[in-house]
Amino acid sequence: MDGGCKEAAFQSFLEENNAPDDMICPLSLSLMLDPVTAADSFSYERKHLEAHIAFAESKEKLLLSPLTNLPMAPMFIPSMFVKRQVQAYVEEEREEGEEGGRRGWVRMTGNGEEGEGEGEEEKKRGKKKKGKKGAGETV
Repeated sequence: MDGGCKEAAFQSFLEENNAPDDMICPLSLSLMLDPVTAADSFSYERKHLEAHIAFAESKEKLLLSPLTNLPMAPMFIPSMFVKRQVQAYVEEEREEGEEGGRRGWVRMTGNGEEGEGEGEEEKKRGKKKKGKKGAGETV
């Protein structure tokens, strides 16, 4: 699945599941998978804030906060709290999807990247492996 289709499908998922506003990047309007807190104290998706900062620097303009329009320093730090909230939300949605019989949408990897969830075929294969080995979890 290419990036554009994946992004559109993911946005559709968010609309269906009403992701909390504090998990949505105000620049991209998408779920923050790599959230950072900027000098204006708001959280953004890292790549979109980096692009905002780079644009201001390329135009040799004063960097302004995307939300307050006040000057801000080009600094940010990882937002571990928001990242944990997003990971918990995504996992909860995935589990509810599996219980409801629909395909799980997203799993979070250790580095915060998204990946497609398990489909029915992957689940069946995992259960077969699990049955043969006698223990272990489906991946």
